[in-house]
Amino acid sequence: MKFKLILVALLVFIVPACIQWEEGGQNTPEEAVVTYDRIEDEEFYETYEVNDELALVFLKGTNIEEAIWAAEVHFVKDKNLWSVRSITNMQEPSDDFGTFKRMSLSKDEGYSVGYVKGEIEESVNNDLETYHVVKELEEYNGWKIWFKETS
Repeated sequence: MKFKLILVALLVFIVPACIQWEEGGQNTPEEAVVTYDRIEDEEFYETYEVNDELALVFLKGTNIEEAIWAAEVHFVKDKNLWSVRSITNMQEPSDDFGTFKRMSLSKDEGYSVGYVKGEIEESVNNDLETYHVVKELEEYNGWKIWFKETS
């Protein structure tokens, strides 16, 4: 009888632990950002999945100042979890930027991100089809976050 109780207890605790290990400790890019200690009081705007191994998480949060942040989150296959590689302060959009502003460029990962007010115009960029609007920032009077793959 004791053997059966011990076996049941082991199954109750070990099977869920094995499932959690297989799924990964942090199973979403947002959860990886939450556990990253540089950002406080985060408000998630959007997660843009570049590919199966890279996601960009755009959020508003505080550290020293309130700002919009772009978190580069990578999927670590051998640990089976998402991990924050870097977080970039994109500042807050402002009319001082003009109507189009590149805020971050990652040559290693092949992307750039920034802000646009209104639409991305051909006069500013001649390859409009490679720009993707990720999120309109309602509290910033028509500003949007854009993403572009680079070579």
